[in-house]
Amino acid sequence: MRVGIYAGTRNRAAAALAEGFSLIGVEVAHRNGAFYRGEIEDFDFIVSIGMRAAAPAVRAYSQHGIPAVVADWGYLARVNHPGESTSGH
Repeated sequence: MRVGIYAGTRNRAAAALAEGFSLIGVEVAHRNGAFYRGEIEDFDFIVSIGMRAAAPAVRAYSQHGIPAVVADWGYLARVNHPGESTSGH
C-alpha cells in the first residue's frame, strides 16, 4: 500500500501520520500541495493536512477514484498572537 501525504515533512501532524503508516508497513511519500501540477501518482489514497494548498490535488485524486482524507482546522477565528486572545477561539 502507498499513501501520499500532502503536507511538508516539518508539519507535526504529517510527520506523525507518516510514522504511524510506516510502522504498519505502508509506504509514505510526502508532497507539497503548493507545487501540485495535476499529476496523479500511484497512491492508494492521499492525506491532506489543510485544504488551502492541496485542494487541487484532493479534487484531482478524487476524480480518479482515489480516496482523500483531509484534516483541516477550517476558519475558527484562531488566535494567532496575544493581541487576539479576546476575539478568537
